[in-house]
Amino acid sequence: MENQDERLPLSTTPDINADKIDDSLENKAEFTSTYPLQNMTSRQGYRDDIEMSDVETCEIDSSNMSFGRTSRFLMVGMVGMCLIAGSIIAKVSRSPDRYQFVKNENAMAFGTEDQSIPTAAPSRLIDKVIPGTEYEDTTTFSDYSSMEISTEEKKSKKRKHPKHPPKTYPDFSFYVMGDIPYNSDEEKLLKRQLTKISHDVESGIDDAAFIAHVGDLLDDSTTKCKEDVYDRVSAIMKENSVLPILPVPGNNDWDECPNPEQAHEYFNKYYIPLEEQWADTSELPSMVERSPKRQENFALFVDGIMFFGLHLMPRRNAELDEELGTERQEVLQDDFQWVHDYIDKYIHKLRVVIAFGHSGDGKDIAFHKVNRKLRHYGVSLFLFQGDEHLFKIRSNFGYPDDHDWNNCWRITVDQGGIAPPLKVTVRGNEGESDHRFIAENEDQTVFDDIVKIDRRGGTYVIKNS
Repeated sequence: MENQDERLPLSTTPDINADKIDDSLENKAEFTSTYPLQNMTSRQGYRDDIEMSDVETCEIDSSNMSFGRTSRFLMVGMVGMCLIAGSIIAKVSRSPDRYQFVKNENAMAFGTEDQSIPTAAPSRLIDKVIPGTEYEDTTTFSDYSSMEISTEEKKSKKRKHPKHPPKTYPDFSFYVMGDIPYNSDEEKLLKRQLTKISHDVESGIDDAAFIAHVGDLLDDSTTKCKEDVYDRVSAIMKENSVLPILPVPGNNDWDECPNPEQAHEYFNKYYIPLEEQWADTSELPSMVERSPKRQENFALFVDGIMFFGLHLMPRRNAELDEELGTERQEVLQDDFQWVHDYIDKYIHKLRVVIAFGHSGDGKDIAFHKVNRKLRHYGVSLFLFQGDEHLFKIRSNFGYPDDHDWNNCWRITVDQGGIAPPLKVTVRGNEGESDHRFIAENEDQTVFDDIVKIDRRGGTYVIKNS
């Protein structure tokens, strides 16, 4: 058997016949052989580090023995041990309903492979277990015979205090839109889109928690990024949505404006933190955390899902402007640090990571290092972006031949003027055995059995007048 060096030496251990355990004490000299059992898991809710004792009995025929002086002392000692053991075994014998004998596969056998031990006989026992409290194990071995722990107490303790309480989550849904409104007609369309979602939520047929906007809330070329446009669009969102809206900046909202610094101020004034407008009707705004360095970046952790909102600037603009290129690198480094800090904080609780950003450019800088950790823990990453205006799914984060990204997906949403907001659902684990994600129609796509996206009809059909 394994770990023999941790047991009593075989040469000094008396032969024990496990088949001779008996309730009767007549005409027998009994003693106990007690040794620690390693790797033993308590079945009744005791602490794992409590040692267990294997109580065995044996019969000694003293009529055939001759003793010297030393042997007599040994015999006297053995008889004394038997007297102590008698009270122990008597207690065990009187309580057959509370002490069941089972095969111990980890204990070292003494002359037999089928060795039995009591599953509830620790060498140090608890006087009384009080359900719902931590207890201190101070009872000594001599208190063994006074132990009183009922079966109901044990079952109740085990049921109420599992070592690792299971985490259960319901499905979690949200919407993603982007690149809207670019003109007055799209402002009206945005109202209708938000009103439809609000109606479904209020009527109970939709359980979405929020709406993410991946940037470009105006057309900089026509509006010149005037303040009244920021004010008007934010008012449309506040007045027509019952769900909190979380926007991130696009190139039209900020760096392509005639005065980027002023546009930055307008964006922060009207869109950060826009979610607080729904603080009285939703608990989600209180859960959103903003980056102290870049207020446009946010983080939200809920039900094992880590959400990020990031300022992702298109590379094409930076390549045309050296100063803008330097700023872009600084922004991306801040994005990386923001993502890294939260991934590191929640890595052991993560089921999936979902990020929102206007452009896919810069994703490698923002996510490359943290993705090593995500892959190690088997966590998928989804980036929802705008900028390109047409729905597209890219596996491997857009790097077809790079398997380092095989846990990452990059999804471009339709421009809001040509299609409704995308609905995304993260699968929960309630009723997991019979709850699987299935694409029910051609508008739906399921990823890794954890994320489902629904285009909800896809691009609008334009009727010819």
